[in-house]
Amino acid sequence: MRSIFKAFLNLSKIDRTFVFSTMLMLSKPYNFTSNFA
Repeated sequence: MRSIFKAFLNLSKIDRTFVFSTMLMLSKPYNFTSNFA
């Protein structure tokens, strides 16, 4: 688990934002689509 977090920190800012928004989209698909529709 710690290595995954370390790899996450090593990502560039753009990749980090993409991963974060993807996680949000997967956890709250309805809110994400309504916000960006």
